[in-house]
Amino acid sequence: MFRFATLPLLAALTLAACVRTEPGDDATVETDTGSEPVETDTGSEPVETDTGMVHTVDCNEGPAEPFYGAYGESSPTTTRTSTDAGIDALIAAAPGDGEDPVEVDLTISGALVTHVAYAGANTPNNYNLIDANDAVNVFGVELDVSLGDTVSMKVTELTNYFGMIEITAAEELSVDSSDNGVYIVDATTAAVAYASEGLLNVRVHGQITSDDEPCGSNNKCYDYLASNGQAFILRVPNNLNGYGNGDCVAVTNPLGQFGGDLQLDVRDFDNITKY
Repeated sequence: MFRFATLPLLAALTLAACVRTEPGDDATVETDTGSEPVETDTGSEPVETDTGMVHTVDCNEGPAEPFYGAYGESSPTTTRTSTDAGIDALIAAAPGDGEDPVEVDLTISGALVTHVAYAGANTPNNYNLIDANDAVNVFGVELDVSLGDTVSMKVTELTNYFGMIEITAAEELSVDSSDNGVYIVDATTAAVAYASEGLLNVRVHGQITSDDEPCGSNNKCYDYLASNGQAFILRVPNNLNGYGNGDCVAVTNPLGQFGGDLQLDVRDFDNITKY
């Protein structure tokens, strides 16, 4: 997953992760009365359609079509794999937050690749695996994987990276199958939690409710209120522009956390859009 001081935790990219203020950028619309223009407070963001009329947008309604971002071409599904690949044993054996990595001798078999780090993020060999019970990040373990692959490996080292469990050394790696459906959690109405949905891809929509603030090297964060009522930290690179307080935004991204707040740490620009 993402290499950043993370996911202790992340709303309108869901819940995800930014949480600081109430939404609501007041915008004004000029009404031509034939004399002096009168400013009318609409209470939300006006949007011009191709008719030239002005309408307000309810961010809770979401985009016209479900937004799957970079996962849209990978057979997204709301049905989780039924395979027990053994990831829960890894989680049980992992060190606690702040502890040193531990050596293990555990095998996972048939784990599903549901996220591969964006190539531009400069974090190669960084991908997420899930099974019927749990999820884990793989970092620095070289294996040529794609979304929808199932993989097996003998895990030899586990690391706790700010609350995220990582496989940081493994051997006997193999890709067992490809083109399987990529699991997406629909969080547009249902609440999510890091304990149960951490590292899973979640689909959310909602509203940015704050101005951006610096949060880590070359990143900025917004408060985000999702349509399911949850607040997230929405974390994006500094060079992702065009988003601001009051915008309606849809996000599909692995669920993280930072400092106990839910976080959506968007590395791939295809995983976020305005509507």
